[in-house]
Amino acid sequence: MLKSKKILAITMVLIIMALSSFNVSAFTNEIRYDGDFRYLIRERRIGDLEKFERVFEATLVRYIGTNSDVIVPATLGGFPVTTIGQNAFRDNENIRTVELSYTVRYIYYVVFRFANLEAITVHPDNPYFSSDENGILYNGDKTLLIMAPRAANLGALVLPATVQKIGGGAFSHCVNLTSITIPYGVTEIVGYTFAGCTNLRIVNLPESLVHIGGNAFRDCTSLTSINIPSSVREIEFTAFQGATSLTTVIFNGSTRFEPRAGWHMMPEVLRREWVPGTFENTPNLSVVYAFSNSIARSFANDHENIEHIETNVELPYYQGISVFINGVEIEFDVDPVVEDGRVLVPMRTIFENIGADIEWDADTYSITATKEDTAIEMQIGNNVMTRNDAQISLDVPPRIMDSRTLVPIRAVSEALYAQVHWIPTLQRVVITHL
Repeated sequence: MLKSKKILAITMVLIIMALSSFNVSAFTNEIRYDGDFRYLIRERRIGDLEKFERVFEATLVRYIGTNSDVIVPATLGGFPVTTIGQNAFRDNENIRTVELSYTVRYIYYVVFRFANLEAITVHPDNPYFSSDENGILYNGDKTLLIMAPRAANLGALVLPATVQKIGGGAFSHCVNLTSITIPYGVTEIVGYTFAGCTNLRIVNLPESLVHIGGNAFRDCTSLTSINIPSSVREIEFTAFQGATSLTTVIFNGSTRFEPRAGWHMMPEVLRREWVPGTFENTPNLSVVYAFSNSIARSFANDHENIEHIETNVELPYYQGISVFINGVEIEFDVDPVVEDGRVLVPMRTIFENIGADIEWDADTYSITATKEDTAIEMQIGNNVMTRNDAQISLDVPPRIMDSRTLVPIRAVSEALYAQVHWIPTLQRVVITHL
């Protein structure tokens, strides 16, 4: 009995010591009103149990107005607004933009997941959050990308070099996103990051990437190919599930597929059975580039409709540069050439094979290629290409060789939203497009 009381006394002392080392918070349950905003008052106690400061803050729990542009106020009822609750803007189809005040420092990550949001902006004096010209929300120093508005006109997006982490579901259902370039330093793409981006065609992954989470590219129905960097070590189950246009996957290393805990203890014959789940509901997948001794190679060999091409075997001799478009090798009347590290090919052949109409102006030595609602213009010797009036710098300009006009294959293909990969061991350009 005495021993039990002694243990209880020690336990109480430890609990008191633990509580004294943390901030103690209390919440009031009464919902208050201030115009179109509903809020709660939070009492936050800073310090230990004997000596502390009481601070009262407001949590925005609901916006009930009909405005399309909403500014989160710095105060509600005279209290600073520090937190935005997860249902603050739920089911409000009128909102197009939201501006955060300088006092906001806590946001529930799902709060901005509604279909019509076009931009999130942040007061310049807010040290906790920031935004960019695309209306994307970041933390203060832009090392964490938190959320992209689903209705933002993102187009071809290059993320800032400062970004080191992308939040889960950050681009989920951003239907206007067509291309994404992720900077070096990002090591993980977590679950559902790009799920439902139905117009995403081009994905450029960095060599720092280690892990691709489950459902990361789920239902990206316009994605035709993906180049997995050699740095990637794990791809989770269902990462590309529902990417119905996916035809080509290029593995540049010995990537594993991670369906569940205990993967490393499973024999290869069982691990192979989990790989199809990563690409579940990808009926057009037909080519896998992978190391000869990899699980991906075993997966390809287990499926008669998927061709495996080894990438870790050097060619015995130089065979020239080959170009494959949607799995078919393209024949040129003038061989592709390399200039300053860029591959140039005859313009008419490349444009026609990616479905573009072409016009040649002999007076100005200008080229115009059009596909659907996208038009690009180039000029012989000019390092600037225009796409729908937007200028794009070229590392190597078009040139004339053996009476044929050659254009930089990556630049023109990506300008028309085709995905381009270079496999150095095979001296091969792989292009996929819709």
